[in-house]
Amino acid sequence: GLNGFVQSMGWAPGGRVLSNWWGRAERGRVYGAYVFAAGMSSVLAFGTSSLILSLGLSWRWIFRLPVLLMLVGGVAYYLLVRDRPEDEGFEPLAEDGADADSTTAAAPTDADEGVWARYRAVLTNWQFLLASAAIGFQNTARYGLLIWVPVHLLGANWEEDVYGKWVSLAL
Repeated sequence: GLNGFVQSMGWAPGGRVLSNWWGRAERGRVYGAYVFAAGMSSVLAFGTSSLILSLGLSWRWIFRLPVLLMLVGGVAYYLLVRDRPEDEGFEPLAEDGADADSTTAAAPTDADEGVWARYRAVLTNWQFLLASAAIGFQNTARYGLLIWVPVHLLGANWEEDVYGKWVSLAL
């Protein structure tokens, strides 16, 4: 749980970078790729672990190699990504007319409400609750595909089967 909490700290800033670089018309596609990449991290972690073990390396490398890969990714992100287009000399994005103005005018400030009022507003929003339930069910399905399906469909010795871990990865 603590690991998930710490990892979630990167979600909002990453989303903000995407919002700064892409206009409203492209954001759905961009956020779809963002969520897809987040889901693929589980596949990458499982595949990396399977590859490490199939190469005959010690199980300790399962905790070493992904950290080294994250270091490479972090350095690449630092070198390539900028918060806003203006940071690279591009023109700022022009938002879509009246829609952008009405959104910013209606947005409350910290002075208008406290932290509990914001939590109450979010937790009484049926769209947010529906999206949260959808993400929860998606994670349940993903773990079911990665763990329970191989165990029950491939039999008790699925780990010893040459193709068992790769079938699980494909799922």
